[in-house]
Parts: sequence; C-alpha cells; structure tokens
Amino acid sequence: MSMQPKALFLAEVIEADPLSKAHHDAGAAELRRLHELNQELTENLEKKSVAIQRIWKERDELRKMNGELLAIAHQYANDMRYPPTTDSRIRRLEAVLAVIKKAEGA
Repeated sequence: MSMQPKALFLAEVIEADPLSKAHHDAGAAELRRLHELNQELTENLEKKSVAIQRIWKERDELRKMNGELLAIAHQYANDMRYPPTTDSRIRRLEAVLAVIKKAEGA
C-alpha cells in the first residue's frame, strides 16, 4: 500500500476544517499545485538521470576504444625500431580492423 504524499494529506485536512473555508480552499489548492509540480520535477529528473547514465556509458566505451587505439599506435611506434615478423603484422592489422569496425558500429 502506498502512502499518501504529505501535501495531499494536508490539503484534505485543511478542506475538512469548516472554519475559514476560503483560506483553507486556497491553501489546499496551493498544496495540490505544489504536489503536481514536485511530481513533474521528479519525472524530469528521472529522465535526465537515465540520459546521463547513457552518456556515461558511451563515454566509457569511447575511452576503452581510445585505449585500444593507443595500444596499437604504441605497437606501431615500436615496430619502427624493431621490425615485426609477417605474423605479428597480420595480427596487428586484424586488431586495427577490429577497432575500426567497432568504432563504425558505435
């Protein structure tokens, strides 16, 4: 069972009191307006939170891809000092193509 929000509970209490009905009605209306505004802001915050999490995930994926590309670049720099065998060149080329394919899919 969900609990009634305090603003709505207070609105009902104010409306139930027969004294100063005009002030009570105004107070109850304001509490309901504030409750609706709070609901809207909460929903917007939840949507933004989901969007931020998606952006962080994309950022992390790009950082990982950047690391892979840097590793390949470092290996190619080392190749300039110590020429690789044909097999290691093929493996490196396959690694480069795999990272490019992943980047194109992102």
